Amino acid sequence: MRTEHRCIEFFVLSYVPQVVCEEKYNLALIALERRDERACSTDARFISDTKALLNFDPNADIEMVSALFDEIKERLRRPEDAEDFLQMMLDSFSNVIQISDRKRIFISGDPADEIDKLAADYISPR
Repeated sequence: MRTEHRCIEFFVLSYVPQVVCEEKYNLALIALERRDERACSTDARFISDTKALLNFDPNADIEMVSALFDEIKERLRRPEDAEDFLQMMLDSFSNVIQISDRKRIFISGDPADEIDKLAADYISPR
């Protein structure tokens, strides 16, 4: 029996308080599962506790970060709109909040499990 391979594209969202220092704190992982070159599902994982972010930067704007998480959750509910939202983030996020370039993996297992594994690898704290 042939195993179906699926494509997941993912992005890492980081908090960068001082761009010139290049220190960052990874806040979230945003993932799109693709079939036939279209996003068919979206998912995201976020830091579970903002205390560690405050340890990283005592001046972190936790309300802004929480509002951003809420907006991401809302915008990713419709996979057909996720592409435009991610492109807007790629085009405009470059200061305190930054988004990584698109990364791609191929999986044969459950997408949620794979996203959990990616989140464990990429989301701070490590």
